[in-house]
Amino acid sequence: MAFFSYERILRGVLSWRQAAVFSALLCVLCLAILFHMNRLDSLTLSASVSVFVLVPLALAALIDSVCHILPDPLLLFAAVIALVSLLFSPWEDIVHAFLNAGVFLAIGLAMSRISSFGRGDAKLMGVLGLWLANPIMVCVALLLAFVGAGLFALLLLVLRRAKLRSSIALGPWLIAGSFLSYVLNFMSASISG
Repeated sequence: MAFFSYERILRGVLSWRQAAVFSALLCVLCLAILFHMNRLDSLTLSASVSVFVLVPLALAALIDSVCHILPDPLLLFAAVIALVSLLFSPWEDIVHAFLNAGVFLAIGLAMSRISSFGRGDAKLMGVLGLWLANPIMVCVALLLAFVGAGLFALLLLVLRRAKLRSSIALGPWLIAGSFLSYVLNFMSASISG
């Protein structure tokens, strides 16, 4: 299967047309977020570009929620957008982002060897480390993701929609936690600034 094939990217969850409409709606959402954040505080060009990492990550979250697979091409596309946003940053921020990505990728790979943490989730942690570029933001994202996924699993158990051995996709929770961490970071920066 080719790396950028329909089967590899969308896994049969969406058609190309549905993915294009979903991506366009996400771009509109990103523009609305940028508009709101620009009203709160003046954003750098790097921050303005980095919000668009949400587009491939949201597609990946949707696919992971159905198939329990995070498509590598979507993670690669998110990493490329994060890299492009770093082009407008000071070199210190670029170094921090790469170190952050490496550390969280290593942590994710270690977790995938000793637990049911997936390799796609490990790669996602590297992308999130590159995107958020701040270890505290990534740790907040992880905390939000694990709490959210745990509460969701508990709800499924209570509603008898899952058993103790059932698995849930962690990718959507990691992506949602990262987005919340991203937004909270800008909100706290605008309040303190």
